[in-house]
Amino acid sequence: MERELRELCSIVRSKIESGNYKDARERITNAMKDYPDSAVPHNLMGILQCKEENYLDGMKHFRAAWALEPTFIPARCNMDVIGSFTYEKKCVYLEEECPEEIKKPKYHVFFDEKGIGHKEERR
Repeated sequence: MERELRELCSIVRSKIESGNYKDARERITNAMKDYPDSAVPHNLMGILQCKEENYLDGMKHFRAAWALEPTFIPARCNMDVIGSFTYEKKCVYLEEECPEEIKKPKYHVFFDEKGIGHKEERR
């Protein structure tokens, strides 16, 4: 499944970059049906929506991707990009395209001997 989703990202990226939004939308919609629990198709739909300058719907799809898979870094990265005041960066398709500061969280949670959770800044 992972290989198919990576391939989908590559195909959709080329469709979007060539301006073939209709075919990209069709492929993404089919992937949503084939992989209903995957964050990847929602992330792709969010990217497509943003390319069409429909940022609100794009953000909804990024949030849906994040809700489906809270560890899916590209959705988090894209939410940061679209939610910024200066939308200059490009949306990302794959985790390796995300900046290091997003891939590695600034804080981590640990639990003491009493089971109480604490947040600590990474160094």
